[in-house]
Amino acid sequence: MANGGIIGVVNAVTDTASCVSASTTAITSTTNFQVTSGAQSTTSSRPSSVLVIAGGGAGAAGCASGIGGGGAGGVILTPATFVLPNKEITITIGAGGAAATSAVTCGNNGNDTTVGSLLTAKGGGSAPSSGGHPRPGNDGGSGGGGNEISNQGGSSPTGKNPGGATTQSGQPGVSGSSGHGNVGGAGWSHNWSGGGGGGAGGAGQAAQSGFGNKCVESGSGGAGFDASPVFGSAPQPYYPTHTGDDHIFAGGGGGGALNTTGSGFGATPGSAGSGGGGTGAGKPGGSPHPVPEYVSATDGAVNTGSGGGGAGQFGDYPGSSSGGGGSGLVLIKQNAVPINVRTAPGVWSINEVYANVKSDTWTTDL
Repeated sequence: MANGGIIGVVNAVTDTASCVSASTTAITSTTNFQVTSGAQSTTSSRPSSVLVIAGGGAGAAGCASGIGGGGAGGVILTPATFVLPNKEITITIGAGGAAATSAVTCGNNGNDTTVGSLLTAKGGGSAPSSGGHPRPGNDGGSGGGGNEISNQGGSSPTGKNPGGATTQSGQPGVSGSSGHGNVGGAGWSHNWSGGGGGGAGGAGQAAQSGFGNKCVESGSGGAGFDASPVFGSAPQPYYPTHTGDDHIFAGGGGGGALNTTGSGFGATPGSAGSGGGGTGAGKPGGSPHPVPEYVSATDGAVNTGSGGGGAGQFGDYPGSSSGGGGSGLVLIKQNAVPINVRTAPGVWSINEVYANVKSDTWTTDL
């Protein structure tokens, strides 16, 4: 009782005009993430669009060969209706595959990125080392590029070494049905040119044979995945900065191209796939397309899941490290949700209490 009245009960009503606002969170390292539905939310879960990117694969380093670029990490983009439970979720960000730092050394596959037990993006496939034998690229979220062996194929353009396959679409549930990944490009035997690693938005390019004009091109990395239709065009505060458009992720690494002075062949390294891929290494030594300086391989960009560029060693050229894969990323766009608006009319007079009780409109819910 107060001043002759009664303190009114609290009545809860759903007000769809009021809501927990939409928000986007970038997660760049392993952490626990608390899904928020808001105080007195009308739901115990939160519909969200979730972008999951695994770590990219590394290129490899080879002896007497052109080496493929690393494949990008697999990408998942869930439908906007995907439901995250209203609880703490462990998110693990996959590291990129480590680069090969000596000749005849395979690159390393990228690592998976996971959102609890709900979503798994598969790490990118690395490129294989030559080791004296032609090998296809390794399988992964996107496949690594195939290598080249200079003593295969004789004097004719034979001996394609295929790129690795994508494993992302084969994952269970939403991880597969909403997954993205592509195959790596093939390398060419004898012609000093490796294939490009696959990207989440396109396949890696195959190396081009150059027997007709003695000009060889290693494969470029596959295109990355464009996140702008859901998360908006760059710049956005949650997009990590990298070469090219910041809203594109998971590009493949370019293939390495190697040659020896006076051979008569020119071999052009593969370019990076859009979205942060690494460039391939090489130093064409012959006409008609000589390049004066050795070009080193580069890494896939951090938090893009992109593949690293391929590298190698031939004759009097120096050995070089391949490019390492870029680490992964998770973006969570939580949709707006309506909330319960809790209202209390304050002090009720005795007459108001009597009228509500008589008409059965007085509630005791607190």
